[in-house]
Amino acid sequence: MSGPTSLPLKSASKQSWLLAISLTRWNYALSIIADATVALVMLCWAAVTLQHPRALVPVAVFALLGYTLMEYFWHRFLFHWRHAPRSAREGHGRHHRAPDALLALPFFTAIPHAILVWGLAAAAVGTSLGAFFTGVWFLGYVSYSGLHHLVHAEAVQHPAMQWLRDVHHVHHARPNRNFGVTTPFWDVVFGTWSPPKRG
Repeated sequence: MSGPTSLPLKSASKQSWLLAISLTRWNYALSIIADATVALVMLCWAAVTLQHPRALVPVAVFALLGYTLMEYFWHRFLFHWRHAPRSAREGHGRHHRAPDALLALPFFTAIPHAILVWGLAAAAVGTSLGAFFTGVWFLGYVSYSGLHHLVHAEAVQHPAMQWLRDVHHVHHARPNRNFGVTTPFWDVVFGTWSPPKRG
């Protein structure tokens, strides 16, 4: 069964320490664990403290819209923009050169990201619903990690996965198209959508 492989760390002295961490197998696993842990902790906190259950559906919708918009903008402008930080561009460039390599943001970035998202959400809807918002947001992260892994694992065959794979292959062939991994929604909204060729 073929699947992602880890990239050798060539010229480690010339690459940033963040990129060096991002390219390790252990970071790949820890980043998924960190994102899932943040989602679980926040959702448990919300479940214990929740006072407004009617607000769950709209908060979940806004969290998913917010996460998928962030996924789109990060992919488009942090990983593909020529003025983005070097480590982000180089790391993502390695992914384009070796799509089945294990590569993830450093695992510890989940904590400041969660604090920022929770702080903004808590200011808007209160601490409990803010925790719920953050938990759903990080479920988006976990979904992204899982889907992106499966998209590059050619051995996984399912019609829905094959469609996502075809959509993502368009991005690898044309890096200015199809930035969304979990959804093509924002590509359609911002005019960067290209449907995969049929057959």
